[in-house]
Amino acid sequence: MTWSGIVLNDELMNGRDSGTLSLNPSYLHFESQSGDIFDLPLKNLILRQGGAGNRYVYFTHPDHSNLSFYTDELSILTDVYLIDNPYLKAERTKLKRRKQVLYGVLGSTLALILIGLISLFLFKDTIVRKIADSLPPQTEQSIGSSMYESAVLGKNTITSGNLIEDLNKITLPLTDAYSKIHQNDTSFHFQFSIVEDPTLNAFALPGGYVVINSGLINASKSPEELAGVLAHEISHVTERHHIRSIINNIGILVLAQALMGDATAISSHIAGAGLRLKSLEYSRDHEREADEKALELLLKAQINPRGMINFFETMKEESKIGEMVPEFLSTHPNLDERIETLNQKLSTYKMASKTMEIDYSNFKYTVKQYFNIK
Repeated sequence: MTWSGIVLNDELMNGRDSGTLSLNPSYLHFESQSGDIFDLPLKNLILRQGGAGNRYVYFTHPDHSNLSFYTDELSILTDVYLIDNPYLKAERTKLKRRKQVLYGVLGSTLALILIGLISLFLFKDTIVRKIADSLPPQTEQSIGSSMYESAVLGKNTITSGNLIEDLNKITLPLTDAYSKIHQNDTSFHFQFSIVEDPTLNAFALPGGYVVINSGLINASKSPEELAGVLAHEISHVTERHHIRSIINNIGILVLAQALMGDATAISSHIAGAGLRLKSLEYSRDHEREADEKALELLLKAQINPRGMINFFETMKEESKIGEMVPEFLSTHPNLDERIETLNQKLSTYKMASKTMEIDYSNFKYTVKQYFNIK
């Protein structure tokens, strides 16, 4: 039986030639295409596998240092002359052990990869949060700035003046409460604005931009109600829900690369997806988390969180009589669930609330006058 192979020898042109290998009781025989014949004694013959994926078998001999053969036809190892030759038994054992070690290493590597992938799935939320928290605040602020310009484009917007000063009486206690809870964290620079829009909506953008529709202000009955909604939106910013939503939708292998320190792919993905307002759709888990953090802010700021519950109850009643559910509630957990959860949590707290120093009726009236709303 013959096998195709290659001979390596300094005396050959280019140092190598192709040909056929065959075996007899004493020699490994090679005949090149050009007619050259070479033999390696089976006694003390050395076998070795190598090349990509160990696809080649190499034959060398200590007494013929300038001569070697190799073939990619591994069936040569099953030839009876190699199997029965007592001089090759030790070499075959070494070869077998090397294979076992290789397969062991390969198996261990695959097992580690599998464990890593399973861990990524099981602890994905934690991993996503870790990656989001590692991004520099400037990244979020840059994305938020571009999104803000797109969101208010062509809309009548209030960003300064007496109305924003009045609004600050509601928002500053909330942002100060966040700073106190998180030991003077200065990662976020909040900017609140009011836009002329009749829909009951408010939304937060990465980096600290919060946009409040005039329709939401008009529908709220007290500063505590508005504070409850804004505490929820502030929490979307501080919990980095927007960035986490984008990262969560990135492929698992890209997450693995980011964990290993290669943030190039994830940064470009965030930059691309971040500019789309559509990417503001949060998961229900994020909405629940924002409610929980909003409650924490309200309590720390000594703002009565019953206002948030009252607002949800108002929305619930309006939806029953055919009014549209506010846009910012459309993807949230249902109102009954949210009201029940908040009531349960509040039953365990002693609330020491302050009277908010704002003439809310006048504030609402002035907003309507500013936008010439009937």
